[in-house]
Formats: sequence, structure tokens, C-alpha cells
Amino acid sequence: MTEDTARKPEQIEAEIARARDDLADSIDVIEDKLRPANLVEAAKARAIGLLKRPDGSLDPKRAAVVAGVGLLLVTYFVRRRKL
Repeated sequence: MTEDTARKPEQIEAEIARARDDLADSIDVIEDKLRPANLVEAAKARAIGLLKRPDGSLDPKRAAVVAGVGLLLVTYFVRRRKL
């Protein structure tokens, strides 16, 4: 008999229980990552990170580009709504 066929039912049940617990933990982690508030916070942190220099100060060039793009988008949607 090989090692796999020599296992006792209690061992198999214990392995299944461990696998079930591991799966439940993985699902909890995924659920936490996909929670809308956490997604918003992560996006906000990435956006702020893009506007900062390595020393933590605001990069005015990047901030101006983002503000310009924002202004263009607002203008586009306002004009589109008036049509």
C-alpha cells in the first residue's frame, strides 16, 4: 500500500478541515480587498502617491497636469449636457 491509501479516515477528515479553514481565510482576505471602501482608499492612496515627489512634497507639475485633465473633463461633460 502507498502512503495515500494507508491514511485513516480521521486523517483525511483533518486534512479536509484544514483545507476548508485555509479556503475560508483566503475568501476573507479577498472579501476585505474587494470591499468598496477599501478599493476607494487604495485608489486614493495611489492617486496621491502619483502627485508626490520622493521626499513627500507635492509635485506642482504633476498636480497641474491632473488639474488640467480634470478641468477638461468637467468642461466636456458640461458642454455635452447642454446639447
